[in-house]
Amino acid sequence: MNSLANKINGSLLIFSSCVVIIVNENYQDVAKVPYTINDGEIFAEYCKKTLGIPETNISLVKDATANN
Repeated sequence: MNSLANKINGSLLIFSSCVVIIVNENYQDVAKVPYTINDGEIFAEYCKKTLGIPETNISLVKDATANN
């Protein structure tokens, strides 16, 4: 598993991170927000490739609504 690790006082500490990305592009009562979904996908890739967070620990939720 791809994790972030630090060594403190001779002990190896493993930090496992998870990311939840919620992006809303299409709203019911207001104008569409273009490119929001694309931005979320790019940020998810950044988390995976640059920050080393495992893909299984990244959740991308597109057009989430509480009342639909």
